[in-house]
Amino acid sequence: PNDMADLKHLTKIIAKLRSTIATFNIPYLSLPRNTSKETALNVFIQMNTSSSPLTAYDIVVAQVEAGTGQSLHDLVDDLTTVVPEASRYLNPADWVLAVAALLQEKTPTKATYLDSNFSDGLTRDWERIKQGIQRACQFLTEQNLFDNQRLATDVVLYPLAALWSGVPDYLDGAGRARKVLTKYLWRAFFTERYERTSATRALVDYKELTQELTDSFSGTPRVFDKDEFPLPTKEELMQAGWPKRRDRLPRAILALSLNGDAQDFADSSPVNESNIKQREYHHLYPDAFLQKQGFKDKAIYRALNCALVTWKTNRNMAAKAPSIYMNERLGTGIDEAVVKQRLLTHLINYDELIADHYDQFIEFRAELVLSKINIICA
Repeated sequence: PNDMADLKHLTKIIAKLRSTIATFNIPYLSLPRNTSKETALNVFIQMNTSSSPLTAYDIVVAQVEAGTGQSLHDLVDDLTTVVPEASRYLNPADWVLAVAALLQEKTPTKATYLDSNFSDGLTRDWERIKQGIQRACQFLTEQNLFDNQRLATDVVLYPLAALWSGVPDYLDGAGRARKVLTKYLWRAFFTERYERTSATRALVDYKELTQELTDSFSGTPRVFDKDEFPLPTKEELMQAGWPKRRDRLPRAILALSLNGDAQDFADSSPVNESNIKQREYHHLYPDAFLQKQGFKDKAIYRALNCALVTWKTNRNMAAKAPSIYMNERLGTGIDEAVVKQRLLTHLINYDELIADHYDQFIEFRAELVLSKINIICA
């Protein structure tokens, strides 16, 4: 009796649910069982892009699921578990697609991602992709680049990860790769290599540098061509704007100023991944101080007038002349040589800073920065 009562109750619930959806208009297209994967995927794309377009990633997810039964979402989640720092530089899904394209020797573009064979290559190369992104993150950390805000260009991340995926992790091979890829990173930052046709150039650089790393490339990789892609002049460095904005050269200058550990002026803490978000963009010659001397915003907000310091140090300096706030550091009992060394880690000359002569300071710091560029890009 109880079973019969339960059955009647369940039947009523089913009837109610059936009547609720009976009048719903649920569009669908039924395909024969023998429909090819390419045709089914094309129908899927066409039906789902009429009002709310799918992203290339959405489509690759469907391709991977259909072709292998694996979930690309699960693979990317696995990547972010193993390499949590990857998301500080780029959306991991976007990074995965770009690296997968380069490893297949194709341009990292939507047209490549939508190719019916792309997902097969992605799943085949998955371990290489994951390793490449992991080692690229380690390399960026070694360069004191800890997040996307300090990158002069995102495009360099694609070849970097693809190249690191094939580098031996021991002995001279790793040492040679680190040297070549350091030069590549900074030339990508300080030249116009990725200003135009960046996806095509990323593929060219991946191919040429792959050969360069194995001593099989005859000639000079284009990204290293000093005539086609010259380094900035001192004058260009002096005119570079504020690095908080998304502008390549100013960000490259700031990134280089972090490369030497960038110790805080007051507490001496070196910049690292745990404190980078707490650092602030500090005017070495304060805004209010320069305005009183008649300088306008364009001259004040220059990359060479910027340093990343802790917020406490930034607030403490306020609108004081450099000679005053630096003298206050010495008044706390710190040796002058220590203060000079802290500033030098930012590519700042102490004597030029405390002279309170802004134009002269900018020119001298441009020379310091240019000297470091020539060394790191040599």
